[in-house]
Amino acid sequence: MNALDNAEGAVLPTMAPTSAPVESAEELIREGKAWGLSTAVDLHGCRPEAIRDRNQIEAYVIALCKLIRMKRFGKCQIVHFGGYDPALVEEFSRKFFGARSSTASVTMRY
Repeated sequence: MNALDNAEGAVLPTMAPTSAPVESAEELIREGKAWGLSTAVDLHGCRPEAIRDRNQIEAYVIALCKLIRMKRFGKCQIVHFGGYDPALVEEFSRKFFGARSSTASVTMRY
């Protein structure tokens, strides 16, 4: 039996191991090895009235941009876009950029 079989809620690494020394995000971008950085944070057990409130989300975005020293362009936009087909997005992206293969990770957010 695997040790994780009963480890409900176990935190596992999300990045594949690398054999090369890890460079900082700034170095990778500066050297042209990466074009940018994206971070997805899943929060659990939030206060529903805060996570669903347009004004709270706008205040969060403005404060976060200030914290990480990110330059904002224009007024903060909070838009509910609706759903989409992840397989269609993956296929289109693969063809558009000429990728030989692709992998998509889809997370349902509640």
